Amino acid sequence: MKKYRCQKCGKVWYSAADREICSECQGKLKEENMPNKKAPDVMGDNHSAVENNQLQDSTETEKYQIPNQILRELSDMQRRFRELYSKYRLCGVGDSAGVHLTSEAFLDTFADYERSDFDHPGYTEKLETTAYGVKFFCIR
Repeated sequence: MKKYRCQKCGKVWYSAADREICSECQGKLKEENMPNKKAPDVMGDNHSAVENNQLQDSTETEKYQIPNQILRELSDMQRRFRELYSKYRLCGVGDSAGVHLTSEAFLDTFADYERSDFDHPGYTEKLETTAYGVKFFCIR
């Protein structure tokens, strides 16, 4: 594994292949010496080498490949979501849809909300409000 640093933006890349151009800013990469030890993304984590080997080389990114740092953040978010799901009856977190709560959690939390018809088997209405710049909703 080789370590490269972009001379323009300073971003560090690790790759087994030779690299010359930064994928972020198109700046010139300079190879740096790396000490002969385990990579920082393997040391001290509670995941196995088998899990690490499942990941693609994140320095040679495909169009939709998710970088390792983002995968770690998503893993942390999922663990936190699981905690919130159990404690606060959180149903889901969507992109434009917002935060989906059970009707009990929604009604216990919000006093001011809008009601609209909802057409889905078993559900007839949708309640929604905005808090901290994010839409919260439930269906019932």
